[in-house]
Amino acid sequence: MKAKRQKRLIGLICALVLIITGVSVYWHQEMSYAEISQTANQAEGHAESAEIMEDSVVPQGAVGFLYHELGNINSTLLRSYRAYASGKLVNQLRSMQYTSTVEDEANGISMNITDYVKTGKSGNVFGASLMINVEDWSTTENKNNKASLFFEVRDAEGTVKKSYPLESDGPDETGSNLTNATSSLGEGWLASPLTGEAAIDFEEEDEIFLCTNQKNKVHYYTNVYLWGYVDTFVNASEAFVTTPLMNQSGDQITFAVSNLTDTDMEFIFEVTDQVDGQPVGINEYTLAVPSGTEETPVALKADSASVITIRDTFGKVYVDSRQVGTCEWVGTWTSAQLTASGDSLPPKELTDSTYRQIIRTSTGGSRVRLTFSNENGESELEIKSAHLARQIDAKSSEIDTSTDTVLTFEGKESVVIPAGGTVTSDAVEYPVEALEQVAVTTYFGKVPNTITSHTGARCHNWLVAGDHVSDVILGAAETTVSWYFVDSMDVLSPEKNDAIVCFGDSITDGYGCTVNRYERWTDELAQLLQQEDATKHLSVLNKGIGGNAIFGGSGKPGKDRFDNDVLKKAGVKYLIILEGVNDIGYSSDIGLADSIIAEYKTMIDKAHAAGIKVYGGTILPFKGHSYYSVVREQIRKKVNEFILSDDSGFDGTIDFAAAIADSSDPEKMLKKYANDNLHPNPAGYKLMGQLVYDTVFKEGVN
Repeated sequence: MKAKRQKRLIGLICALVLIITGVSVYWHQEMSYAEISQTANQAEGHAESAEIMEDSVVPQGAVGFLYHELGNINSTLLRSYRAYASGKLVNQLRSMQYTSTVEDEANGISMNITDYVKTGKSGNVFGASLMINVEDWSTTENKNNKASLFFEVRDAEGTVKKSYPLESDGPDETGSNLTNATSSLGEGWLASPLTGEAAIDFEEEDEIFLCTNQKNKVHYYTNVYLWGYVDTFVNASEAFVTTPLMNQSGDQITFAVSNLTDTDMEFIFEVTDQVDGQPVGINEYTLAVPSGTEETPVALKADSASVITIRDTFGKVYVDSRQVGTCEWVGTWTSAQLTASGDSLPPKELTDSTYRQIIRTSTGGSRVRLTFSNENGESELEIKSAHLARQIDAKSSEIDTSTDTVLTFEGKESVVIPAGGTVTSDAVEYPVEALEQVAVTTYFGKVPNTITSHTGARCHNWLVAGDHVSDVILGAAETTVSWYFVDSMDVLSPEKNDAIVCFGDSITDGYGCTVNRYERWTDELAQLLQQEDATKHLSVLNKGIGGNAIFGGSGKPGKDRFDNDVLKKAGVKYLIILEGVNDIGYSSDIGLADSIIAEYKTMIDKAHAAGIKVYGGTILPFKGHSYYSVVREQIRKKVNEFILSDDSGFDGTIDFAAAIADSSDPEKMLKKYANDNLHPNPAGYKLMGQLVYDTVFKEGVN
């Protein structure tokens, strides 16, 4: 069986492109490239071919069993390795670090590969490779410090029965075969991997280990490969296809295929072109994907009306008749940005620290991207690494390490965000469910003195010194209830989703909610939307800021943040405005009502121009609070009369005020819904969320 495992080393890209017509790919043994040729064409057009260079560390004829990049590995993978003689293993930013207490010839690591070797059938020749860096090894007094890579067979008692040395490489006295400072692997790494093959003899009760050692105290490891020359390998995983996406020019659909099974297979891609919903031509493509192939990129000619089906020759369907233009980005979570101050400042220094902050999605999707903001910073923000993982419990920093996923930025793990800027991560394959709590764990480098924040996270977040992005639990961490630098998460869904932006002040932000219980009215709305098929496609984006006002208050005035917080968010189709109570509470000018109304009209016009439907929420009563006065109540009533009027310009209205008011005194909240007579309590927020759902979305929306 001929098979090939593909995986890019750091800085190298493996690409495969299928262009315009049906194609078949075969693997060229001598030249090591993918050659593209035409095999099927059922629609008009001209065939094209191309040759794209590829790179693979696994030799021809071998089956690739595993690949560990070891950049920000999770704790489960870390436990797969152990110190070969003595020492400690920890996760490092771009590698796994081994540190010994003494300088010893046997210092190093080993990994138990028994399951991989013993499930290989009809073969006993196995190979491995890894990259290694040893601190200051070219300047060590003893120059005889060559690194070694070998297999080791141990009996049931752990006694070494036999060792199988593999080809090794190491620095000479001048260190001349080390990579230079511009290498993508970093100064000090071997110019070529330690690599080799051996025929391993073992008994049924034996265990087999992949080992490496070197006498220095500190080692770093990355890019560990294992392969074998076998007829079958039963410890197989699966084949999968990433979500098909349209490219920016709208003429190709891109995705990636993988085959981690023990069997060579073929994928069949069928692209049906459509005009006015009717098929006008079908292109069928085939792609041979050998066992062990990882993430082979594919691009096919298509447009937004095309329909794609992806299956394999064994009958499994991966993508079923999906219109490719329906995969679009839509916001699933966001926060409005302001500057941290006072109690909202971090409890300790953020520089060179790890911060795990929790966000709760409102809709799900197959891919995600995350935006970080340094909007208010006066200097650069350095993110050394950022990870996503599912939070186990709302009260704990514990994550599900099987979901630990590294974010990249233009292919790199680190990014520097300029003062006043934002950055959006690359799209990452990270299936997320609606109403799921996602831990965003960020290892910060340099952090500006002025911290871009959202102070009302209403959930616990955890801060600890040093790099701990993949730790299961952040031990000895301090908790906060603010988000720092994280702006929004978008999801890519197979079907077109739409977002609802809730634009407002502390009543939308959820003042008075219990920490970790997600009791905002927007949280209630998101939960109700997920209960019915007709509304599951709607996400809820909370753009409330405590103390914010249309013309001032905390953060940017509402009129100044409107464009960024509403119009520039992905997939927005609906807008709910509930803002103005702080303007009223800060003023006693009866003319304020006209100013608020004028700004509402401006917001409505901007939203309509962007194809967004706008719903107005009436301002809640606040008698019994310090805001209250006769003049301010007159302003509130005039604004609410406009919102409820037929000529307001709103596409609909939500009469929060009437629903929450005390019928015996409509200027005051009903006691069972009131917190401080300005903000609702959790029961009041629940009522508000239900009201929005019943009034606008219960019957489904267009």
